[in-house]
Amino acid sequence: MKSPLFVPVLFFGALSTSTIATNPPAPTLTFRTSMQIAEAFSTSPQAVGGDGCLAAEAYLQEGGSHTAVSNVVFDGVLGRLHQDNTALKRIPTQNLTTIGRWDLPTPQEWDELTDATGQVTCRTEPLPPVYCPNGTKTCPPTFGSWGGLNPFTSVLGMWYPNTTKVAELPESEYDREYDLYQLEDVRPTLLPNEGCGNPSFCTMEKCSTCVHNGAPCTQCPCEKCIMTVNVTRNYTYTVAKARQHDGTRQLMRFQWTQGIPLQKTGGLAKRGERDCFIFDWRKGWSAGVHDDDFAPPSGVKCQ
Repeated sequence: MKSPLFVPVLFFGALSTSTIATNPPAPTLTFRTSMQIAEAFSTSPQAVGGDGCLAAEAYLQEGGSHTAVSNVVFDGVLGRLHQDNTALKRIPTQNLTTIGRWDLPTPQEWDELTDATGQVTCRTEPLPPVYCPNGTKTCPPTFGSWGGLNPFTSVLGMWYPNTTKVAELPESEYDREYDLYQLEDVRPTLLPNEGCGNPSFCTMEKCSTCVHNGAPCTQCPCEKCIMTVNVTRNYTYTVAKARQHDGTRQLMRFQWTQGIPLQKTGGLAKRGERDCFIFDWRKGWSAGVHDDDFAPPSGVKCQ
């Protein structure tokens, strides 16, 4: 899955892989930040041993054209979001800024497009129905309860309540400032097996479990074959130990990894090969929002 565009790997290397069964702390849900985003795949340059996280970490540190930057003002209590570079482009040729208001009787969205000449156009429309209406008795305002697919709601937040704390080592300097909460999800997934359709790689040993048009492959090559393999995904949140005035704790970053179970030759990939996506929220983070953050600029007319 190549999605749009994840604090150094050394930090994570200092942690045990065991988990502690504790509920994650309440996150701070009203804040502004400059989100830094990096992605890498198992085949990316600097992905040593097929570990995309090594490459993504390097890209994050290098910055520049290797990362995307998106400035965000987020109110997860009332349900308001202001985000520029919504498309998460590394080198945007135009800036799309989106304002979402789920707190209105009819949820509303404003999209402001600024082109290379600086000209701004704006349009507004009602937001589509959400899977779980935010603010209702069954769905109170919580991180991850909305139906919109963006980096601060259902894409990231839906996993946080189910995470458990990763055990820490006492001598880790990183651990003195931050905690890690993680969810590992392993489930059978249908994926195309590219090696089955390639005469150079196809063998019945590799393709005997592939399915073509609903039936097992019986010869090589066997094109457009799919097979069921276990895909491992990890959802990891870095949380500050320090508490805000209201007792909540700052979310520092979100990292999503996806294990790559198949090679292009049709064989199983080595353990540790994975794609990696990092959303780092530390730069320019501050708690609190203002009402005027969630309105189009004065003088801009929205169609």
